[in-house]
Amino acid sequence: MIRKSLFFVSFTVLALNAAAFANKCTDAAFSMNANPNLRLDPNIYVDSVYTRSSTQKYIYANGKVSEVHETGEKEQILYFYPDADQTSLKNTGTEYILTKCDVQDTLCYVQSIYQDGELFDGTLTIKATPDYISQEIEQPDYHQLTEFILKPDTLISKDESYGRQMGYKVNLKSSTMLYVADPNDDTKCSLYSNGKEYATLSYNPNEKGFSLSMGIGNTPIAEYFFIDASKTSSIRKTVKPVKMVPKARYFDLLGRFKFMK
Repeated sequence: MIRKSLFFVSFTVLALNAAAFANKCTDAAFSMNANPNLRLDPNIYVDSVYTRSSTQKYIYANGKVSEVHETGEKEQILYFYPDADQTSLKNTGTEYILTKCDVQDTLCYVQSIYQDGELFDGTLTIKATPDYISQEIEQPDYHQLTEFILKPDTLISKDESYGRQMGYKVNLKSSTMLYVADPNDDTKCSLYSNGKEYATLSYNPNEKGFSLSMGIGNTPIAEYFFIDASKTSSIRKTVKPVKMVPKARYFDLLGRFKFMK
C-alpha cells in the first residue's frame, strides 16, 4: 500500500511542448505520465480524468495543483503542498509535500506522502525535461525507477523494480512499452507491449483545450481533459464525463492507465 501510494501522483500530467514534436498523440501521452506540478507550458493544465468507476477533478492555487477531488468507489480529497514543509499539513487524509531539488537544466521534486499526519517510509524523486521524465521510488526494502523518453514519433516507457534483502537485490523486474504514432494521422497513436498492440489513444482538440482518450479494441477505458488557459479565463471548468465500461483494475488512484501483464 505504501509503495503504491508513493507512486500514485507521479503519473498524471506534464504540460506538453507541442511545437517541438511531430505527433500530438504521443506528446499528450507523455503529458499524462508525469506529476501535474511539473509544467513546462504555464498555459496547459490537467482539468479532470474520467474512467468507468471514478472521476478526478484538479483544483489549482497560484498555478499549481492544491487538491484532487476523487469520486467513485471511494470519495476523497488529496492535498498537495508544492515548495512547502510539514507546517502546511492538515494531518488528516492523504497529503503530499513536494520539495524542489537542485538539478541543472531539469525540473526536479522530491515527494513525500503523509497519511493522517504520519510520514510513509520512502520518497519519490521526479525529474523532467521537455523530452524526458524519470520517477524513482526509494524505500529501505524496495526500489522502482520509471522513465519516459519522448521521440518525434514514439514515447518509450521503461520500468525497473527490485526488492532488497540482506543487501542484495531480489525479485528484479523490468518492462518496456511503446506509444507509437500513427504515420497517417497526427492525432492517433497505439500502446505496444512485447511487440503487440494493447491499446489505442486519440488526441481530441476542443474549445477549452484538448483531451486524450484511450481504448482497448472498440471499448473506451479513460479520457483525460486538459485546459489551455490561452483559450479560457478559468481552469475550473466542468467537462461532461464520458461513459466508460471496463473494470477499475486498469487504473491507479489518479486515473493513470496501468498495463496489465
